[in-house]
Amino acid sequence: TDLINHNNHYIENIREIEGEIERIEAELNIATKIQAANLPTESIENDYFIVNGNSNPAKEVGGDFFDYHMIDEDNLAIAIGDASGKGVPAALIAMITQVNAKEMLKHSLNPSEVLYLLNNQLCENNTESMFLTLWLGIYNKTTKKLTFANAGHNPPLVKENGEFKYMNIDSGLVLGVVEDFEYVTQEINLTDELVLYTDGITDANNQHDEMYGEDRLLNFFNEFKSDEDPITFLLNDIHNFTKDADQYDDMTLLYLRIKWLN
Repeated sequence: TDLINHNNHYIENIREIEGEIERIEAELNIATKIQAANLPTESIENDYFIVNGNSNPAKEVGGDFFDYHMIDEDNLAIAIGDASGKGVPAALIAMITQVNAKEMLKHSLNPSEVLYLLNNQLCENNTESMFLTLWLGIYNKTTKKLTFANAGHNPPLVKENGEFKYMNIDSGLVLGVVEDFEYVTQEINLTDELVLYTDGITDANNQHDEMYGEDRLLNFFNEFKSDEDPITFLLNDIHNFTKDADQYDDMTLLYLRIKWLN
C-alpha cells in the first residue's frame, strides 16, 4: 500500500511538472511573437535609400534589437542594441529601451541627448545590474548627413570610395552603469552603405572554437558584389562557417544603402 501511494504521488508530481513546463513553453512562445512584432517587419525603400534588418535570438527571446523608422519626412532613425545576459530578462531590457528611444526621438533629433536620457532611465532601480549597448543614428535623406552617438556598441561598417571599413567612432559607455554620462554626437556624410551588427555575428564559433571575427565580416562585405540585400547571404556564410555548432549568442544586423541617383 505504501508503495502504491508513493507511486501515485510520484506520478502526480510528474504531471504537475509537465503541466508547468507546457505553461512556460506557451508563455515563451507568446513572448517570442511579441518581441518579433516589436521589430521592423518590412524594409523601407524609397528614391533615396533602402534599409532592412534581421535578428536571430539564441533562445526563444533575446537581448538584441534593431529598429528603423521615419521620424519625419526627411529623417530616418536607425538603432541597434544588445542587452547583457540572455533570455527573458535581457529581452525585457531591450524592448523597454527600444520603445523609450522611439518615443524620445519624437522630441529630440540629438542622438547623444537621447542616449543620456535612456542611460539615466536604466540606471534607476537597476537592482540586477544589467546594461545595454546601443548605437543610435539619424540619417537625413536631403543633406545625406548621418548624425549618431554610441553607448559601448561595436563600430559599424561603412562603405567609402568603393571599400568597406570600420568606422572610427567614440566608444561611449554602455547604458545602465553610470548616471549623467555625457555621450558624444558625431556626424559623417553617408553616400553609400552602412552595416550595423551585434557581437553575436563576430563571436559566432565553429566546432573548433574559432570565431567568425571582424576580419571575416569585413572581407565578406568587401567581396560581396551583388546588388541584392546582403543580410541573407551573410547569415548563410556564418552558417557555413559554424556548421553544426550551437548558436551561443543573439545575432542581429541592420543594413542601410543610399541610392546614388539622389
